[in-house]
Amino acid sequence: MTLNEISYMILELIRQGHIVDDEDLDLRIIYKFLETKRVEFIRSQIERRYRMSPNCTQELTLDVTPVVINSERYLIAENVPSFLNTRFGLAIETISTDTYKNIMFKHVSSVELPYVGNGRFNKGIVYGAYDHGKMVFKSKNFESLLIDRISVIGVLNDPTQHPDFDPDVTEYPIDSDGIEYIKKEALSSDIRIFLNGIPDTFNDASGDVKNQ
Repeated sequence: MTLNEISYMILELIRQGHIVDDEDLDLRIIYKFLETKRVEFIRSQIERRYRMSPNCTQELTLDVTPVVINSERYLIAENVPSFLNTRFGLAIETISTDTYKNIMFKHVSSVELPYVGNGRFNKGIVYGAYDHGKMVFKSKNFESLLIDRISVIGVLNDPTQHPDFDPDVTEYPIDSDGIEYIKKEALSSDIRIFLNGIPDTFNDASGDVKNQ
């Protein structure tokens, strides 16, 4: 189901099927509700040591640029959406590239990154870490500096931040159990306070609600 399909399904549940053509609810309220409840559901699944569902992940194709900092070689990708954070770390499932099939990637935290890859047996591994909107990759492997594109698969905090996301076309990244969880939360949560509010269609800054 797409984001808009799920959003209207939630709206129908709360409105008890009474949706009118001139519905004045800003769907961004429901978008944010879905984003929050999706994060709650997926985090709970991962932290119970369930496997990360492929229906909840998205693939980012990142253009990377080589840089040298303090004599260390890095690859950096800019403007990367944030990933779901759990007590096991960020929900990044795989890192790979089509450029060189023999290169091994490993995800680490940004705190670990400066200290990894210096041993005798791990110099060939490319270590990747997410840090404030960037993916940073480090390796002693010379071939890694020739890579210009890297694929990262994981769970984004906000799926709509994916550059190819379309609310009318893209499948919203959550499985059927997650949709059922969101439906249940919609019927019992405070989102109804927003949906049942009386709109002020005539604003004279008086603080009173009026109809024009």
